[in-house]
Amino acid sequence: MTTTPRRLAFALCLILSSALLCNAQEQGTKNGADAPAPVEPAAVTASGTAGKVAKFSGPSSLTNSIMTESGGKIGVNSASPAAVLHVTGPQPAPAAANGTNAAPALHVFGGKGGNTTGSGTTAGHGADINLIAGQGGNAPSGSTNGSGGNIFLLPGSSGTGGGAASLSGNVFLAPLNGAVALGTYTPPAGSKLYAVSSASDVAVILGENKHSQGEFNIGVRGLSLYGTGLWGNGATAGVQGYGKTGVFGSSTSGSGAGVKGDSVSGNGVHGHSQGTAGSGVFGENTGTSGVGVTGIAGAGRGVYGQSTSSSGVFGFSGSGDGVVGQSSTGYAGNFLGKAKVTGNFEVGGVESFGATTRQMLNLYNTTYAIGVQPFTFYFRTDSSFNWYKGGVHSNTAGSAGAGGTRLMNLTPAGELFVTGAVHAPGFLNSSDRNLKANFSTVNPRAVLDRLAAVPVQTWNYKGETVRHMGPMAQDFRAAFNLGVDDTGISTIDSAGVTMAAVQGLYQLSQEKDRQIEKLTAEAKTLRSELDELRARMLQLEEALKRQQK
Repeated sequence: MTTTPRRLAFALCLILSSALLCNAQEQGTKNGADAPAPVEPAAVTASGTAGKVAKFSGPSSLTNSIMTESGGKIGVNSASPAAVLHVTGPQPAPAAANGTNAAPALHVFGGKGGNTTGSGTTAGHGADINLIAGQGGNAPSGSTNGSGGNIFLLPGSSGTGGGAASLSGNVFLAPLNGAVALGTYTPPAGSKLYAVSSASDVAVILGENKHSQGEFNIGVRGLSLYGTGLWGNGATAGVQGYGKTGVFGSSTSGSGAGVKGDSVSGNGVHGHSQGTAGSGVFGENTGTSGVGVTGIAGAGRGVYGQSTSSSGVFGFSGSGDGVVGQSSTGYAGNFLGKAKVTGNFEVGGVESFGATTRQMLNLYNTTYAIGVQPFTFYFRTDSSFNWYKGGVHSNTAGSAGAGGTRLMNLTPAGELFVTGAVHAPGFLNSSDRNLKANFSTVNPRAVLDRLAAVPVQTWNYKGETVRHMGPMAQDFRAAFNLGVDDTGISTIDSAGVTMAAVQGLYQLSQEKDRQIEKLTAEAKTLRSELDELRARMLQLEEALKRQQK
């Protein structure tokens, strides 16, 4: 294809946007014979595709470039650009050996600032690179303004189809020890990542890891060799983490803090775990003077841990205290749910259980426990109850252990055995007159009569084979109206009834003795009279014999 030199030059001006050449050709056209005769250029040939931006393939030839213009959009290596500027890096051809690395798709290098040769002056600032997303559209009153555009920096994904897994790409910000600032133009000196947010209820830095496996899948991690790994200061949550390990902080200093939370009204450190083996807050310190987790709160909670199935707060120390709580006016530790101690539990002060009646201590499940009912303190047991003096623990039931003595045993049947340290086995009831009131006399003969009417049987308690003898509590209660109810017989009442009955027997015996003495005297008198009659009879018999002779 050929054309006149003047038209071809003018077309090249349009393609290459050369203002000088265009102006010269236009000026020559306008001035006609007044202008100097132009130099006749060589003929230029072109072979291209519609929509492609042309490039010189030789001194006088044009062909397609890698750029495409379509609908006001420029594409690089893209036949259908989807943005005003759409750059797609070309893929190298396949190879039997290792694949060829792709060439960098975009390399923007800001201009270097101007040098200075004068003393006491400042060299020029390097060129800024601005990536400004589009502004949202305006809207009249009563409508919603359009949102501003986003800027996405996305790493490339790994290849597919191979037998071995590969990693996705990364996004590096200031990899050469520069500073990255979010929300401010002036990060503090020495900062590597500094974020500022003025919005309420919005996390300044939010780390999220959705991978479900792995020991170190961590949203945000802070590591410090001597100072503080993570430090957060806020009215609600200074540092908040969510994941297998919500917040992980590590410090190798004996006095440093892996995680430190400081709050004037909210939570210094708030940990929440929903896993089966995770910890809401996990603090570990192997030094001699450090603390695994430190929380300081003016009016809120220094350390707050919550877990649905594992540990809300876990503290471990090689030689010190795993978790230390201190409060000047409140509670050093406030457990809203269950509290479990696997090792030893020591109380240096007074332990209070509040003022609510309930079963407070479950010593073994809920069947061996201690509690309080209204005006009643109770011990609960599923079998027997023993009281030991001295000794050590023994898993043999009823044994006080080596060096110990069993002082009391209450059997499952309700039998009480008491062994005195000096006296013979027995039970002592308080019977001091000064402890008693509302005295009334007792008729021993009446007690004896009523006791004689009470049935006495032999029997055994249900669940045992040992035989006993005695009355039923119902019959005893009906006869004497003594005791708390008709289900038991007090040893005091049984002894009192027995003593009264003995007195009644004694009175009856005395009466019988008096009757016997009276009858004996009368019999003696009658015997004397009888002897006298016998003597007279003998005399009469003797007198009668003499008369008959």
